Amino acid sequence: DNLRALGPLPWTRVTRVGLGAENDVRIVNFTEDAKGVRFTLVWGGETWGEVSWALPGIFNVRNAAMAATAAALALGGRAQVSLAPLARFRGVKRRQEKLVERAGMTVIEDFGHHPTAIAETLTSLRNRHPGALLTAVFEPRSNTARTKTLQAGFMRALALADEVFIGAVSRADKLRDEERFDAEAVVQHLETQGVHAE
Repeated sequence: DNLRALGPLPWTRVTRVGLGAENDVRIVNFTEDAKGVRFTLVWGGETWGEVSWALPGIFNVRNAAMAATAAALALGGRAQVSLAPLARFRGVKRRQEKLVERAGMTVIEDFGHHPTAIAETLTSLRNRHPGALLTAVFEPRSNTARTKTLQAGFMRALALADEVFIGAVSRADKLRDEERFDAEAVVQHLETQGVHAE
């Protein structure tokens, strides 16, 4: 929406990729469950391809759609790029990486360091593990996460979990009290939302 508000960009070619009907390349029929993710890419009203893969979340689908579109544009069109290899892509380290998987417990590491990434990840995990107790362990470590700048967003995102454990603020001594992420305030807010937090 922010980019669309810029209006026409006559100095460059613009190819829009996303979920809405106004996009040149559309993501349609997105579904996510315990079996994985399925989606279709449509370019200019014509089906480009259908993908089933293991990567979680609509955020990964958006990334794949943009990367495939960029490759197709560089190579001369969608006919030059098959979407079939996407089914074999397993992701990158520390992004929804399973560290432990056994009966009754799965531990997944994710390097989401801003509220949108955390919310998208928790939503995806809820889709993939319906009925499971969703525990988030959050470490305010990045330069933005360890300050109050995005604290309200972190409160909203972490409220998507059933329980939340917040680690110590990284390099807290380098920040003034009034600018430092306030873990206690976040815990208190989450408790009012019915989320066990500490």
